[in-house]
Amino acid sequence: MRITTAILCASALVAACSTDPYSFTYQSRELNSTGPNTGAVAYRREPASISEFNVDAYFTVDGERVAEVESGEEVVIHLPPGQHVVGVYCDYTGNARLNEQMVDVKPGKRTTFRSYSGFGEVCAFTPMGMASTRQ
Repeated sequence: MRITTAILCASALVAACSTDPYSFTYQSRELNSTGPNTGAVAYRREPASISEFNVDAYFTVDGERVAEVESGEEVVIHLPPGQHVVGVYCDYTGNARLNEQMVDVKPGKRTTFRSYSGFGEVCAFTPMGMASTRQ
């Protein structure tokens, strides 16, 4: 019995160590349908820590709020080619902040942005693959 328990515990430990603790499947939703000559812009809101559950986050495109985005959610919008200003507007108990980035939308291409909070930052907003400003 002890050997069986030890084997099961060792197996569970190995399985736990072999999984990626940072992997996460985002709930994704399309805000509009793709059309001819459009490009996609996606916004991923990183999964929240307990302290972030009362933060409202809105995805903005060219100054307009297009979606409220929940923790761990991704939204995708298809836009005509050209320069657009995309961002995230966060309201943390009345302390609102808007972070924006310029994006050059190209037909058939997708650009993904992410936001996160923590380490002294509220709703940092960066393109995927770009270095974070976190220290």
